[in-house]
Amino acid sequence: MDLLNTTISSHLEMESTSGNVTDIVEDYCHYEVLQPHMLVMRFWMVSIFGSTISFISMIENIFFRRHRRENLFMMLLAFFDIFVSMAYIMLMSVNVLSDVLMSPVLVSVWYTYMIPILTVSHIAMTSSSFLIVAASFERYCATLNSPYLRFAQRNRSFLALCAVFLGVVSKGTISIEFELVHHEQCIGQMMATTMKFRPFVFETQYHYLFRFWYRNFVTVFAPFFILLYLNIRIVKALTTLYIVLIDLVSLLTTMACAARLPIYLYCQPVLRREIFLRFKRLCVPCSSSSPEKLGERLKSVETDTSFLSRGEATNSECIPISEVTGAKKSPTKCCLHSPYETLL
Repeated sequence: MDLLNTTISSHLEMESTSGNVTDIVEDYCHYEVLQPHMLVMRFWMVSIFGSTISFISMIENIFFRRHRRENLFMMLLAFFDIFVSMAYIMLMSVNVLSDVLMSPVLVSVWYTYMIPILTVSHIAMTSSSFLIVAASFERYCATLNSPYLRFAQRNRSFLALCAVFLGVVSKGTISIEFELVHHEQCIGQMMATTMKFRPFVFETQYHYLFRFWYRNFVTVFAPFFILLYLNIRIVKALTTLYIVLIDLVSLLTTMACAARLPIYLYCQPVLRREIFLRFKRLCVPCSSSSPEKLGERLKSVETDTSFLSRGEATNSECIPISEVTGAKKSPTKCCLHSPYETLL
């Protein structure tokens, strides 16, 4: 017998002669909703919004599971996510709805499946954590080109089985930690059935060693830190590929800028001759030319584009250079064009 039945029995024995048995039973079978002022908000948040999200999650994961059979880890994750979403509706939404409606029938139905569904949902969540660790390990090996990559790819089924096995071992014992207590004095009321922990949970080392140390460190802290390490290594490796790509993009952009002029010169013959003539005129040295003649020759670059194309230049042509005013003029040759120009 639980504490409630024991207390009721003792009060029944003490008050049987006073005629207050009915009042005592009603007091112990009375059910009060925790935080009744929050009940409406909980109904909309859990039963309405939460159930809608869970239903959408179930549909998405069913579709995802049927189209990703080639990836074992992703398929199993979708499978367990379906159970977690379904468990949310059956455990949380129905529980809040029973408080809103104050329905003893709904509470009685909720207790019939509460323990197995709670166990399956915790197994699914824990197995999903280990499956994510296994998938991240394979991604880590592929990113860093690790020698363990072939081992991870060839043993996907074994790694997935280990993840599910750890989930069952870690959370499967939830099914034996609780027991349901039926109160005959409260039949037809909200308190007709209650749930409590079995005696061994807190009376032995099971709670301290298994429920506290093992479950917290193996199923919570270990996956968290393993995933943190693997993802940091993956991001670090991808960032180093990333830096090289940034340098390559910058280099290719500069090469594109430098390649524009050669492309234009190759595709446009007129522009090619004009640019070549301009460059030649500016670069050919003419030490004997006066500043005035040099300026004239620079001006002629813009208009004279047919000198080389028509081939009218000859080696015998020269430009007289005027002497100082008052001096005797004599026809002298200016500087000849470069040897390369005479070949044109």
